[in-house]
Amino acid sequence: MKLATPHAAPRPPARANATFSANLDAWRFILIVLVVLNHVLIMQEDVRAEGSALERGMVALTRAAVPALSVLSGYLLASSRRVRLLDLVGRKARSLILPFLVWNTAAVLLLLAANEVWHFWPDWDLARQSTYRLVNSLTAFHGAPGNAPLYFLRDLFLCFLAFTLLRRVVATPAGYSLVFALVLGNYAFGLDGRIILRDTIPLFFLIGIGLHLFPAVLAACARWTLPLAIGALAVLPAWAFGGTWWGEPSLLEIGTLTVFAALVVGLAQRLRPEAWLSDWGRGYSFMIFLSHWWTLRLLDQGLRAVGAPDAVFDALAAPLAVLVGIVLAQLVTLLPGSVAAAVSGGRVAPGRAWWPRLHEARS
Repeated sequence: MKLATPHAAPRPPARANATFSANLDAWRFILIVLVVLNHVLIMQEDVRAEGSALERGMVALTRAAVPALSVLSGYLLASSRRVRLLDLVGRKARSLILPFLVWNTAAVLLLLAANEVWHFWPDWDLARQSTYRLVNSLTAFHGAPGNAPLYFLRDLFLCFLAFTLLRRVVATPAGYSLVFALVLGNYAFGLDGRIILRDTIPLFFLIGIGLHLFPAVLAACARWTLPLAIGALAVLPAWAFGGTWWGEPSLLEIGTLTVFAALVVGLAQRLRPEAWLSDWGRGYSFMIFLSHWWTLRLLDQGLRAVGAPDAVFDALAAPLAVLVGIVLAQLVTLLPGSVAAAVSGGRVAPGRAWWPRLHEARS
């Protein structure tokens, strides 16, 4: 990435919108990699009790990736042309719910069947499954599914529906303020799990809508990139050395996530990503997100079976999860059209190999 001239005049709002939109694919890839790193950090140990200050700080940094992704999604909804609700439901069901059914529901059913034969995960034996846990693992109706990160797809689907219905309301400052107060109240009173599994997702989705509705705020994020970076560094010690932790609504948590999301928005306008990084964002990021949890779980079990130390998992997990996602995206291009669409949410088309284009972009 190349940094824009630091003393350049602030971009006018219209240009800020154009620059931000052009760089979203690259930043989507960066944020997905941060999501993978977060799950590597929290998978093997109780970082809160056993992790070092560096690990706790890294958890805080990488956990901010999902709210930042929610900001991007909200911005894209607000900047897209208006469509009928039923058309949106169909499109988002194909791009979000169908991949959820493939990578979670079908995968969990396959896992349960295989586990009944080989018993490699005793906790997943059907005899130990309550009806609640089994149904939730398959559908995420009230908690994280078997492929835990995919709750994000479920919540995004609900956000797209809800804010499409409210699009006219939030288009005015008064309406936006009212809806923002309601969504903030949902976060403040810890109502996550009643409808939305992670209550920060609709909050930051709405912030993303606001960036399009009020472009001066978008431009301000670019203008204040350096103070935002300083603020992000300033809050990390509270997570690294303090007794605080994620999960409970607090000013520290919402402030941290807001500063990091605003910093991403600012950097997405000030940094000019290389063409190949945008290609990777379009071609690989979603497949990495869909597959990385299973990759990490299988790697963890395999290394435990051979008695490998935790350090081996820490070193291999993130690069392997990214590599597996890239390879799977390539393989999906070989599938029939309807199958490729179901597996990738329509993001990877059959016969469209990404690697040659990326190779050309780098050279």
